[in-house]
Amino acid sequence: MNNNHLVLRDADYIIQDANTIKKGQSILIKGNRIIEVAPYTQLKSNYTIDQERDCVGEIILPGLINTHTHIHETMMRGLGHDFPFHQWCDRLVFPTAKAMEEEGEELYRALALITVMEASSSGTTALIEHSVNFAKRHCLTMAHALSEFGFRGAIAKGAEDF
Repeated sequence: MNNNHLVLRDADYIIQDANTIKKGQSILIKGNRIIEVAPYTQLKSNYTIDQERDCVGEIILPGLINTHTHIHETMMRGLGHDFPFHQWCDRLVFPTAKAMEEEGEELYRALALITVMEASSSGTTALIEHSVNFAKRHCLTMAHALSEFGFRGAIAKGAEDF
């Protein structure tokens, strides 16, 4: 883990929560922890700053949380978009999921890593994967892949009966 002090400097707005919006502030980060939010001059006088990024004109907000994903559907993106929901499930999702039951862990790991890359690039820092009717080994593989890249997440195991 990187223990250097990084400052995100002079952001126009820092949104900490629904009731706290700070203007023209900077964020001091050490490793993967926010140490302090304060004016840049205050941070510079109190800490040794190893690296800084100019954030003038930028808005900084907390990481987003995607509370409903289907990692296995990553490879189906863009397919069947013209089907009504039940046809989409019957013609694409269910047959694909059935075919994937016998797949090894490599496929599930790759899909989880694609999901992590896509989520990270859009500001998502955590997700809840809704795995329906998949083997325990596949769920564990996806969870390990999330963890391997320091991504927060949970696997919500479920069942369905259409």
